[in-house]
Amino acid sequence: MMGGCYHCGEPLPAKGHYSLIIDGQERAMCCPACVAVSETILGAGLDDYYRLRDQQASRPNDGAEDFLQYDSPAVFQQFSSSRNGLWQSQLSIGDMHCAACAWLIEHRLGMMDGVRSIRVNLQRGMATVEWDPATVKLSAVFDAIYRLGYGVQPWSAEGHLEQMREQQRGLLRRLGLAGVAMMQLMMVAVALYAGDFQGIDDDTRSLLRWFSLALATPVIAYSSQPFFKGAWRGLRSRRLGMDVPVSLALIAAYLASLQATVRGEGHVYFDTVSMFCFFLLLSRFIQNNLQLRREQTMRPLLPMTARKLLADGSNQWLALSALEPGDEIVVQPGEVVPVDATIIAGSSSVEDSAFTGEFMPKRKAVGDMVLAGSHNIDGSLYLRVGAEVGQSRLSQIDQLLDSARLNRPPIAELADRLSGYFTLFVLFCSGAAFFFWSVHPGHSAFLTALAVLVVSCPCALSLATPSSYAAAISALRRRGALVANAAVLENLEHISHVIFDKTGTLTEGRPRLMAIERDSEIEEARLLGIASALELESSHPIAQAFARDRLADAGFTPMTLHASNLELRAGEGVEGDVDGQRYRIGSRRFCLPDATEADDGNMTVYLVRDGVLLARFVLQDSLREEAKQAVSALQSRGIRSLLLSGDDSDQVAWLAGQLHFDEYRAACSAADKLARIRELQAQGATVMMVGDGVNDAPVIAAANVSIAMAAASDLTRSCADVALLSNRLSLIETVFEKAVQMRRVLRQNIFWALLYNGTALPAAAMGLVPPWLAALGMSASSLVVVLNALRLDRREQRAAHQAEVRKLEEAGV
Repeated sequence: MMGGCYHCGEPLPAKGHYSLIIDGQERAMCCPACVAVSETILGAGLDDYYRLRDQQASRPNDGAEDFLQYDSPAVFQQFSSSRNGLWQSQLSIGDMHCAACAWLIEHRLGMMDGVRSIRVNLQRGMATVEWDPATVKLSAVFDAIYRLGYGVQPWSAEGHLEQMREQQRGLLRRLGLAGVAMMQLMMVAVALYAGDFQGIDDDTRSLLRWFSLALATPVIAYSSQPFFKGAWRGLRSRRLGMDVPVSLALIAAYLASLQATVRGEGHVYFDTVSMFCFFLLLSRFIQNNLQLRREQTMRPLLPMTARKLLADGSNQWLALSALEPGDEIVVQPGEVVPVDATIIAGSSSVEDSAFTGEFMPKRKAVGDMVLAGSHNIDGSLYLRVGAEVGQSRLSQIDQLLDSARLNRPPIAELADRLSGYFTLFVLFCSGAAFFFWSVHPGHSAFLTALAVLVVSCPCALSLATPSSYAAAISALRRRGALVANAAVLENLEHISHVIFDKTGTLTEGRPRLMAIERDSEIEEARLLGIASALELESSHPIAQAFARDRLADAGFTPMTLHASNLELRAGEGVEGDVDGQRYRIGSRRFCLPDATEADDGNMTVYLVRDGVLLARFVLQDSLREEAKQAVSALQSRGIRSLLLSGDDSDQVAWLAGQLHFDEYRAACSAADKLARIRELQAQGATVMMVGDGVNDAPVIAAANVSIAMAAASDLTRSCADVALLSNRLSLIETVFEKAVQMRRVLRQNIFWALLYNGTALPAAAMGLVPPWLAALGMSASSLVVVLNALRLDRREQRAAHQAEVRKLEEAGV
């Protein structure tokens, strides 16, 4: 049905543009209600509905009932999570452009019964709402945002990008109209100004003014609407944002010019109106475009469909939402892996820089895991789905990033509050300037008041902090460090002590059997068989060194034996029966309490039978390549280093000596580590903890700043402020360096915002800044802040681009 709504078939409106990407094509819709219904259909995996239907659907009603679909648990669970009886939903908000927009939404929803918390991320256009289903319905939340004049829909990265693209298209249309009108009006203005000096007949002057009015009216009626809507929202909520003085200037200039045109006397400022609007829209368009580009490069976009392998060996295209754990799919060379999965057939080079920050592809074969968002380079991979799309590692990273961006540092809150008062001050200055120049001839009172209204830029002050933090978080994400708490970038400056765990943090966490020292006549294969049987049930990293496959990798061949009556002693060892005899394997203290050993830097595991030593197994856990460099770099910053390990082997002392730790303690329980942190904090220290084990989780949570290794447990990573996406310890120094750069850029941005407003406002009030230059300066001030912040991410963007070029070259493109 050409020219009609793709969903319901109704005629498309003459004004307004609504659309949705369906089957890879942009489909026109007649209203937001049809868009919302279509998104729900697609989000539920019912893509075939539009291919199989034999008639268009009924048009949904406008109003609050449009959002009733989101009250269904089957729908809102797709973009919400439950915790302690409350639901947390992520919503995509359209048409936000300044801190006042975020403030308005937060305060309006904060007044609703049942909404426990609301946090708005201006940079991403996202709101996170925590609500009580027993008190409020989610449709009411949607409706409250919609009635404020903002577009709202369930959050998804792909949907958010499409929403940003649509906003850009709308801005481009408004910008184009304002630009064309500005060029025409400037030519007419030249004629009018020349006529004022050289003479012009009244009919010609009147004709040119009416022509200018005709050109300027669409600029006010269409191109300027974003400013008017923003100002109206601010006034209704008693919040003064930058749109208020801008709207006052546009309306005042237009009405004054309209009056002069109708009366045939006085000056007209239609060219000023068009220039105001054009420069301000251009600034907003550039800022949005920069944000769109950053969002597109922040995460790999997943495909919408995947090839599912059927029982007869054929492939069937399915929506990602229709895939379930256990399904088998195929990914061809050059494609993006759609879900977290395990390789069941095939091998290929896989590039997963989105997770590790390392751009060189790695070879993956049967049994290896590949993550959603990774790029398959040169071979076909047959995969078994391991988790739903919403539970992928990429989704978890996105959630942590979103949480980091929603954490607003105190300086950002202060800047937002100041910007509201600053706008009020600007209005006062504009009125004062108008009054002064009305009494004292010398400059046009009206034009001076307009310049004061437009030249000020509270947005530059509001953008200074969030743009700097967002760019730093984005840069660290590309390097392989995921910041879950933005405030950590500020807190790192005050770190005085750093505490490291040993196993899995400074070492690889995979002890390897190096040698066997026999103290009996029992053959080596049997000793290994006894040890392997006793350690079979233990999950301790040292016990894993006696697994048959690990022993084979180390060049040993154990005898096959079986153990019974096993008793695991936490942190000490294992006791059990093998062939009717009682054995113990574990630490020296557990097996031979009275024995002494020299410190050789290795882990020694003892095997005894009835108190008699049978053998010593010498293990070694390889030190991570960058461990010494990481500890040394922190010490060079004046930070004291501590090693607190649960291991009671001599390797703790040896490792502390090798890495020159200021302090070390062995055989530390989680409670011991926690007590040491609190002791340091009581002395005024600011402590950073680096760890990976489950037992490190409470210590990670207690530290002022915490970093979890890539191999850390889920609990530990969820408690940490920074989660490393690879086990490169050099990333710790990278985090410190980026935090220093961020603070420097932040100070530059705040200094620039204060300097600009502190000089531009008095200059405009003195009549030294014409209105067109005021609009240009105001636009430029915001752009300077944003572009300066993006310097933090420029190097990583270049590296990502170069990696993309390498991928294309390797794929033969």
